[in-house]
Amino acid sequence: MNVLVAATAEAGRDARERLRAAGFTVETVKTTAAARLRAATVDVVVAGPPSDGTETALIDTLTDTDTPVVRLDAASALPTLVRVADYHRRYRAAMDEFYEQSRSGGDPEPAAARADAVRAAARELAGPAPFTRLL
Repeated sequence: MNVLVAATAEAGRDARERLRAAGFTVETVKTTAAARLRAATVDVVVAGPPSDGTETALIDTLTDTDTPVVRLDAASALPTLVRVADYHRRYRAAMDEFYEQSRSGGDPEPAAARADAVRAAARELAGPAPFTRLL
């Protein structure tokens, strides 16, 4: 899974190393503009303070993208939260497909089954409320 760490200083370096140690492919950027540009090409963004603004402004900018965002302050739970964020992305894609199939008269059952499987996997990984730390 490809993860973008959008943060500077020691916190960004620590997050990058923790995620690499957990087996993720990690890219890093330091500015809000670079994060916005690269967010479309990764599975999950980890947002911390960029070099050109605040963490809140960065998160506000990334809200318009379809890529899940996890706050950098997740500490030791960061690898798990990144995995859950990817499940969230896949669940949303399955639900979008379910909606389109329902609307077009197609069979929505395969998409519904995928959404249920992804939701069950996320709950198994993170417990009964897997999306509470996501934005």
